[in-house]
Amino acid sequence: MKTKGQKLLTAKLMIDRIPTDAIRASHEANREGLRQNMEVLSRGELIEKFFIEMDAKNEAYFFIMENGYFFQFRDYCLGITKQETEINPESN
Repeated sequence: MKTKGQKLLTAKLMIDRIPTDAIRASHEANREGLRQNMEVLSRGELIEKFFIEMDAKNEAYFFIMENGYFFQFRDYCLGITKQETEINPESN
Protein backbone atom coordinates (compact mmCIF):
# COMPACT_ATOMS: atom_id res chain seq x y z
CA MET A 1 0.00 0.00 0.00
CA LYS A 2 1.30 3.44 -0.94
CA THR A 3 1.76 6.18 1.63
CA LYS A 4 0.09 9.55 1.16
CA GLY A 5 3.40 11.01 -0.01
CA GLN A 6 3.88 8.24 -2.56
CA LYS A 7 0.36 8.79 -3.88
CA LEU A 8 0.98 12.53 -4.18
CA LEU A 9 4.28 12.03 -6.01
CA THR A 10 2.68 9.46 -8.33
CA ALA A 11 -0.10 11.92 -9.11
CA LYS A 12 2.47 14.67 -9.72
CA LEU A 13 4.45 12.47 -12.09
CA MET A 14 1.29 11.64 -14.05
CA ILE A 15 -0.10 15.17 -14.49
CA ASP A 16 0.36 17.14 -17.63
CA ARG A 17 3.72 18.95 -17.74
CA ILE A 18 2.09 22.25 -18.76
CA PRO A 19 1.76 23.59 -15.17
CA THR A 20 5.43 22.94 -14.41
CA ASP A 21 6.43 24.43 -17.75
CA ALA A 22 4.50 27.58 -16.82
CA ILE A 23 6.33 27.77 -13.50
CA ARG A 24 9.69 27.33 -15.24
CA ALA A 25 8.82 30.06 -17.75
CA SER A 26 7.78 32.41 -14.94
CA HIS A 27 10.99 31.76 -13.05
CA GLU A 28 13.03 32.39 -16.19
CA ALA A 29 11.15 35.61 -16.91
CA ASN A 30 11.75 36.83 -13.35
CA ARG A 31 15.41 35.81 -13.15
CA GLU A 32 16.69 39.39 -13.48
CA GLY A 33 14.46 40.58 -10.64
CA LEU A 34 15.60 37.67 -8.48
CA ARG A 35 19.23 38.52 -9.20
CA GLN A 36 18.69 42.16 -8.29
CA ASN A 37 17.02 41.17 -5.02
CA MET A 38 20.00 38.96 -4.17
CA GLU A 39 22.47 41.79 -4.76
CA VAL A 40 21.22 43.64 -1.69
CA LEU A 41 21.72 40.65 0.64
CA SER A 42 24.81 40.36 2.78
CA ARG A 43 27.24 37.52 2.22
CA GLY A 44 25.95 35.83 5.39
CA GLU A 45 22.33 36.08 4.19
CA LEU A 46 23.28 34.59 0.82
CA ILE A 47 25.11 31.71 2.48
CA GLU A 48 22.11 31.02 4.75
CA LYS A 49 19.72 31.05 1.78
CA PHE A 50 22.09 28.75 -0.12
CA PHE A 51 22.05 26.18 2.70
CA ILE A 52 18.25 26.37 3.03
CA GLU A 53 17.89 25.68 -0.70
CA MET A 54 20.50 22.91 -0.63
CA ASP A 55 18.79 21.21 2.32
CA ALA A 56 15.36 21.43 0.66
CA LYS A 57 16.65 19.91 -2.58
CA ASN A 58 18.47 17.15 -0.71
CA GLU A 59 15.28 16.28 1.19
CA ALA A 60 13.42 16.03 -2.11
CA TYR A 61 16.15 13.83 -3.61
CA PHE A 62 16.21 11.58 -0.51
CA PHE A 63 12.44 11.19 -0.74
CA ILE A 64 12.67 10.28 -4.42
CA MET A 65 15.44 7.74 -3.84
CA GLU A 66 14.03 6.19 -0.65
CA ASN A 67 10.58 5.69 -2.16
CA GLY A 68 11.76 4.06 -5.38
CA TYR A 69 11.01 6.94 -7.73
CA PHE A 70 14.50 7.29 -9.19
CA PHE A 71 13.57 6.12 -12.69
CA GLN A 72 10.39 8.24 -12.79
CA PHE A 73 12.43 11.25 -11.64
CA ARG A 74 15.08 10.55 -14.27
CA ASP A 75 12.40 10.31 -16.97
CA TYR A 76 10.77 13.52 -15.72
CA CYS A 77 14.09 15.38 -15.86
CA LEU A 78 14.78 14.05 -19.36
CA GLY A 79 11.25 14.89 -20.54
CA ILE A 80 10.37 11.27 -21.21
CA THR A 81 6.62 10.70 -21.05
CA LYS A 82 4.91 7.75 -19.40
CA GLN A 83 3.83 6.48 -22.83
CA GLU A 84 7.45 6.45 -24.07
CA THR A 85 8.52 4.50 -20.99
CA GLU A 86 5.80 1.90 -21.60
CA ILE A 87 6.94 1.53 -25.21
CA ASN A 88 10.62 1.14 -24.20
CA PRO A 89 10.55 -0.60 -20.78
CA GLU A 90 14.26 -1.54 -21.02
CA SER A 91 15.12 2.13 -20.34
CA ASN A 92 14.24 1.43 -16.67
